[in-house]
Amino acid sequence: MKHYITFDERGTPWLSGTNTKVVEVILDYLAHGWSVEEIHFQHPHLSLAQIHAAFVYYYEHQAEMDAFIAQQVARIEALQKATPPLRLRNRIQPVIARPYKTLPCSSIFRSKDARTWRYRSTSARVFTKISAGTSSLSIQF
Repeated sequence: MKHYITFDERGTPWLSGTNTKVVEVILDYLAHGWSVEEIHFQHPHLSLAQIHAAFVYYYEHQAEMDAFIAQQVARIEALQKATPPLRLRNRIQPVIARPYKTLPCSSIFRSKDARTWRYRSTSARVFTKISAGTSSLSIQF
C-alpha cells in the first residue's frame, strides 16, 4: 500500500501519480455514499487499487482523518458566516420567491420622439419601453 500513497511537505496524503488527495476520495464515500465502483466511474483516472488504498489509509487513520474533515467543515461554516451576502444574490432572491404573473396589456403607443414604443397594463401601471433592441420595465402601483 505504501507505494499508492505519498505525502506532501505538509503531511497531506495523496494518491501517487495523481492530483487527488485521499480525503477527496473518502469525502465522495462519506458525502455521497458512493461505492468503490461509483468512485472509479466518477474518477476514471484512479485505478481500483488506488481507491482501495485510500480506504485502507482512511480506516488505519480514521480518527485523525475524521478530525481533519470536521475541522475543515467548521472552517468553511465560519467563513460563510463571516462573509457578507452578495448584493446580487439579495436582489435576485426576492424576485425568485415571487410567482410570475402575466399582466394584460391594454394599450400600445409610440413615444413622442417616435423611436420607442410603450405599452400600458390595466392591472397595474406597468410601462415598458422598447427601443433599438433594448427594453426597460418600470412598475407603479
